[in-house]
Amino acid sequence: LALLFYGTRLDLFLLYREVCIPKFRKFRERIEEKAPDNRLARTPFILSCALLYACLGAPLFVTSSCTVSSKVTMGLVASTWVGFVIAALGDLQKSILKSRKGDDALATRGIFQFLRHPNFTGETVGWTASFLAAISMGNWKQNAGLLAASAVGWMGICFVLAMATTNLEKKQREKYGDTSEYQEWVKGSWAGFTLNEKE
Repeated sequence: LALLFYGTRLDLFLLYREVCIPKFRKFRERIEEKAPDNRLARTPFILSCALLYACLGAPLFVTSSCTVSSKVTMGLVASTWVGFVIAALGDLQKSILKSRKGDDALATRGIFQFLRHPNFTGETVGWTASFLAAISMGNWKQNAGLLAASAVGWMGICFVLAMATTNLEKKQREKYGDTSEYQEWVKGSWAGFTLNEKE
């Protein structure tokens, strides 16, 4: 159910951005302009995304195969929910703020008071908990293939999310770094999982 919630919520959010926010329509159009004209040339990227999400779904096949779950597994499944709900709340709060105050508004209240990028941090927590839930089920030899796929998906999504967090940190620092609001916000909030920035 957690993965169903994640997928449905993300699809609806992306649809809302595409239909209601001109900025993201223009962003999508710029991507289309840079993309290869030949649809076949886009296939490797599409397949890599499909493979990533297929691997991210692999833990579900491990956890659903057992009728009895340990308290550890149940706690990790609950943590998956917590992570995905944090991500959803972050997107919701930022969307409301920017619809009221404009695209240049900086979200520093609510969940952003503690997490500067709750959507990325929440997803990282959710996918990590999902992966660990599969491992906690045991039967590692029997589930070796699914666990290997789960590991690939987990490492892939963690890298993507850490890269996105790092890039957003840099953009916000460049845009708001001289303001007292940003400086105070950074002191009391956590960026989340980031990569080392290149000089």
